[in-house]
Amino acid sequence: MRRFSELVLRLSDGGLYLLVFALLSSGLSEAKGQTNSGAFPSFDFTNPADAAAWVPTHDLTPFSLTATGVLAQITGADPYTTGPARDYPPGAALWLRLKFFSSVGGSCQIFYFSNYATEANSVRFTVPTAQWTEGRVSVPALGPGYRLRIDPPGTTGTATLAFLRSEARSLLPDFDFTTVPDATSWTPLHDIASLTPATNGLAIAINGSDPYMSGPARDYPGNGLLWLHVRLKSDQAGTAQVFYYRDAPTEANSVRFFVPGGGWYDAVVPMPALGNGWYLRFDPPGTAGGCVLQRLWFEERVIYASPAWPKPALGCRSCS
Repeated sequence: MRRFSELVLRLSDGGLYLLVFALLSSGLSEAKGQTNSGAFPSFDFTNPADAAAWVPTHDLTPFSLTATGVLAQITGADPYTTGPARDYPPGAALWLRLKFFSSVGGSCQIFYFSNYATEANSVRFTVPTAQWTEGRVSVPALGPGYRLRIDPPGTTGTATLAFLRSEARSLLPDFDFTTVPDATSWTPLHDIASLTPATNGLAIAINGSDPYMSGPARDYPGNGLLWLHVRLKSDQAGTAQVFYYRDAPTEANSVRFFVPGGGWYDAVVPMPALGNGWYLRFDPPGTAGGCVLQRLWFEERVIYASPAWPKPALGCRSCS
């Protein structure tokens, strides 16, 4: 996000105005204290070179290269494949995105390590049966010489890997509803018939006048004002509302914004500083039909103080 500082210098009686726009940040990471320098490793498993760099290490048959990625048959209770060492930008917290197909579904695990894999340095997410799924999981900053290991779910069946990508992760909460576990971590609470993960987001089926759903607790910096971003598409136009709370939602701790019907809409709403362990409740617009929630995320909101300019000395033209 680009932020500009406007500096206005006024000279009295001369009618001269100097307007200077200073670009404070452009093309940098959204996360404070992060760097985007350097390439973020990725693997396209439809590419023969990337596919050949991964080894079916345990309880997997040799890979078959297909148009959709590498396919392996699972032959035992502990299947996993290991990739080559790669250099990750130091100091950059990461998202790992894995798109794959599991014929049996269940828990998928990704290990990240420089020497050997440990449970402490791994992340898990659950995938459905016989459905292409994109998982997105957070990992800490890595560095040079790190390797990844993928443990597909199941003890039988097949797994097909399409891609594995790393990307910079903001330190502020970010829900991408085109991925799991984000799309499966929210709960319908009232006047919502169903929540269905889809490739373009989380499809919300509304069946009453007061629909709402809640998400998991997240930690926020305690001293930073926030911008809330929401990308969504609603069948009906109306007012959406987001509550933020620790114990129970209240009107005082909520924000509202209007959503036009029929197309994608990006809302940006100011929020106060929060802290650790805050929940969100989302009330979609409308009383029937559907709403697709694609992404909900936060950025730091900076308020720049106006400079205290010295008052110019006024001369007297009529004085001799």
